[in-house]
Amino acid sequence: MKTMVKTGGIIVLSGLLLAGCSNQAKASTPKTTGQPQLTRLTKQVKSLYADSKYEMPAKQLSEAALTKVNTQRDKVYKLRGDLSKAQQKTFKVDQQQLQAAKKIFSVQDTFNVELDKDQVLKDEDFKIQAFNNDFTYLQAHKAKFAATIKDKATLLDREVKAVALVKAATTGDPDLKAYCIRAIPHRT
Repeated sequence: MKTMVKTGGIIVLSGLLLAGCSNQAKASTPKTTGQPQLTRLTKQVKSLYADSKYEMPAKQLSEAALTKVNTQRDKVYKLRGDLSKAQQKTFKVDQQQLQAAKKIFSVQDTFNVELDKDQVLKDEDFKIQAFNNDFTYLQAHKAKFAATIKDKATLLDREVKAVALVKAATTGDPDLKAYCIRAIPHRT
């Protein structure tokens, strides 16, 4: 009987110790007020990309999707003081991915506006510098995506340079003007 009481006491005591330890484990990872907001942001950011490595844009990448994610980012930003160090790191990665998605959208939008279905520059006064900045960013941060659009980016750049050369030839550079007169037959 004494052995049974001792054994029962040991089992109860060990159960209490385990219960006490499990509460300590839960206490070491505090749930912050920003955690649900951060989880929602991370899911929304992932939805902007077609693969899990945050590289290729999804087909649904749009201005509306970017606005939705940006609104969620603003909510988490207000709660950033409540986030743990690990959560702050996650938030920083999410912000970087959102920034890259904005650049991807900007580049895609530029292609759609400036190059029509014939892949020819529409606007002769198009300033390519902002586009080149975005494309350089994508080459550094989203190399896989940048490689898929490199040909179109090169085409757009060449179109702009060709327009600049023709303008220079027809507005005053005598060497280019003479070259264009010989190279392009004119009707009289």
